[in-house]
Amino acid sequence: MSPADLRKLVAANVRELAAKEGVSLNKLADLSGISRPTMHFLLTSRSSVGVDTIAKIADALGKHPSALLAPRDGASKRKR
Repeated sequence: MSPADLRKLVAANVRELAAKEGVSLNKLADLSGISRPTMHFLLTSRSSVGVDTIAKIADALGKHPSALLAPRDGASKRKR
């Protein structure tokens, strides 16, 4: 998986998990203690985020950080 694909995956997982929890993305930024611009860059896949940010977002959603990195159902896997 390329870095760009991984950024897109994290963004999609954050959106999906926030929606399932009924948390707006602005509220998620507040709950996780990250800035709204950082959240915007993450969600538009324009910037990579560090493990600290992933941990904060996961914690705010009540999820393990791996939930933000896990391939979604139906996602194609790259052959090696």
